Amino acid sequence: MSARNPLGTYLQASDRPVTLILIALMILGFLVTWFASGFLSVLAFFPSSTHPWTFLTYPFSSSGNGAGLVFFLLLLYWFYWVGGDVERELDAKRYLLLFFELTLVASLSFWLAQRVLGSSTPLIGADLPIAAFTVYWATRNPRRIIMICGLIPLSGKLIGFFDVLLVFFGYGTPYPPLGVVALIPLALAFGHASGRIPLLGLPASSRRPSKVAKANERRNQAYYDDVQRRSKEREERERLRKLFEGSLKDDDEA
Repeated sequence: MSARNPLGTYLQASDRPVTLILIALMILGFLVTWFASGFLSVLAFFPSSTHPWTFLTYPFSSSGNGAGLVFFLLLLYWFYWVGGDVERELDAKRYLLLFFELTLVASLSFWLAQRVLGSSTPLIGADLPIAAFTVYWATRNPRRIIMICGLIPLSGKLIGFFDVLLVFFGYGTPYPPLGVVALIPLALAFGHASGRIPLLGLPASSRRPSKVAKANERRNQAYYDDVQRRSKEREERERLRKLFEGSLKDDDEA
């Protein structure tokens, strides 16, 4: 009998194996940097660094600040959800190439910013690539509704809009031109998702929504139809109640 690898079996059964591997590498990078802060200079991207591999490895780096653990876990959960959605739409190879393409474009943009603008802002962690993935997902699912904290409904279009604002103001503080530079990988993600830019050398895709996006849109439409139906039923019950109470009042007066 051949021994089975539980991890390999789980990844094969999962609908987002590449996303899970990327998340595992991000967790490993967080732990390594937390235990030994010297690894930060090995993994993170510094525009003046002489380590060429950091153009691609910075998503797996961390500042080593354990106080940011909660935000880090929330970021991974969001990537698990959004990245998994994108991975189901693309095949694993194209998905992985898209991740590293957006990663490389972001680091190249910051590298050029240092030479043109004199900026020396490093890239530490996967915040920017995940933000670009969010724009890709939002462009492909503009009408999909997400319940934030289970209370606030936001469409994919609004999530993408807020994502762009967070990146621009976050990286543009206190130097606004750098915020514009940080938007370059997000613009590329939008171009791929909308079909304006060929994805990884393949012909530009149709601007029609994907099968996943269509299914999500049908679920959202069914949800809104159900809400509207319940609202009409409540209005009708309220109208009948008022009519009934009015008739009782007329009988009492008579």
